[in-house]
Amino acid sequence: GENNKIVFGECKYSKKQVGLSILKQLQEKAKNIKWNNNNREEYFILFSKSGFSEELEELAQKEKNIILKKLI
Repeated sequence: GENNKIVFGECKYSKKQVGLSILKQLQEKAKNIKWNNNNREEYFILFSKSGFSEELEELAQKEKNIILKKLI
């Protein structure tokens, strides 16, 4: 249902592309949020000034809960 969705986000404003490691770190941080742990739909949104690694782009295309946004 609508009441079990949670969004985790991170914004990187640097010259380096965001890669899988940043996503993994965010997923680890998400585990510390004690809310509906056994029954929640997690979404991860990453913002980046310099874009994303090819691996992360490919993963985001496969996984509907990973959203990538390039800052302009």
